[in-house]
Amino acid sequence: MNDECFARLVMDRIGERWTMLACQQIAAGARRFCDLKSGMEGVSGKVLSETLMRLERDGFIERRVVGSRPPAVFYEITPIGESLLQIVQGIVDWSERHGRHIEKARRTYAEPELAAAG
Repeated sequence: MNDECFARLVMDRIGERWTMLACQQIAAGARRFCDLKSGMEGVSGKVLSETLMRLERDGFIERRVVGSRPPAVFYEITPIGESLLQIVQGIVDWSERHGRHIEKARRTYAEPELAAAG
């Protein structure tokens, strides 16, 4: 997978910390920036703004400005963003099925380190 491989470009985008959470929030219905920020605990305004710009640039979301005073800005999921969320839902489902196994494996892996330290 070189730097110009489409799979790598997409995986880099969806692997960013806030990308999929933002898409999930927006897919639930058009959202304003402040609504997104309050629904994504721990994200800074700067990071959320940068994430939204990248998602818009890549075509996963659309930014719609409503001409009120001050203008209202809404973010909406696009068909391509919606199709990505369907795939990601499979990963979420897999994680729920196998999460306990992963946690058990982590504990088992860490136990020799704890025994050696004690």
